[in-house]
Amino acid sequence: MKEVKGILNGTSNFILTQMNDNDLTFEGALTLAQQLGYAETDPSDDTKGYDVRRKLAILSSIAFKKQVSEEMIPCRGIDYVTSFDMSIFKTMDCTVKLLGKAINSNNRVSASVEPVLMKNDSSLSKIKNACNLISVTGNIVGELQFVGEGAGKNPTANAIICDVIDILGESYKHDNLLSKRLDSTVTIRHEASNYYVRLSPYNYNYKDTLANALEEKSWIKKILSYDKDIVFFTEKLFLIELEENIQCLKSMYKSYCYVKLEEDIEIKV
Repeated sequence: MKEVKGILNGTSNFILTQMNDNDLTFEGALTLAQQLGYAETDPSDDTKGYDVRRKLAILSSIAFKKQVSEEMIPCRGIDYVTSFDMSIFKTMDCTVKLLGKAINSNNRVSASVEPVLMKNDSSLSKIKNACNLISVTGNIVGELQFVGEGAGKNPTANAIICDVIDILGESYKHDNLLSKRLDSTVTIRHEASNYYVRLSPYNYNYKDTLANALEEKSWIKKILSYDKDIVFFTEKLFLIELEENIQCLKSMYKSYCYVKLEEDIEIKV
């Protein structure tokens, strides 16, 4: 097995779908998710990506037969994505999804959980509301995709009952992680990517100063100025490099959002 990726949290996917399809704010979509029983009173596990990170660690350990713990996986959630960001993504014919992805290449693992911008015609973009999609890719079998509900009382109850039946029937006795020898994985390798970044300055004076500062940055590919926000697209950067660069500008903005771009995204706004 060389790759595992997918939309692994139904609640966050429901929120992003409502923001994209029905023009809800993040807060409005979250409230709706809580009313429908998808989100907890404290939604942090879902909105900050922690639930996806745990699932990706388990899936990666099983698929790659390596010890991948959740602490190794860089993780960002969706709580910084706003209606304004969604409007920009629509002009690009793209959709944002909270994606967990792990790759096993040359006996090294790269893994991440973060919002990812992808074309509207991709299979992942078409996964709506509380549905999940898991994609696994093998050297011989190629890519296999599995789709199903990922949040709500019925899917949760069904999963619990199935697990109880499997445990009582000892289905896991000869096929679980405890019966396998896992190779030790010391570090997670990171991948460089292009990013969409939105910075919201404190006021117009800060906006001009921020725009001038950004113009001097060699790692920025394109800058767009809007009424209250500045949007730019980066050259390929490691996530830690992007975060360090944005941190250097923090005195000039009050909020921000950054989203990874899939390889085939064409910047055309």
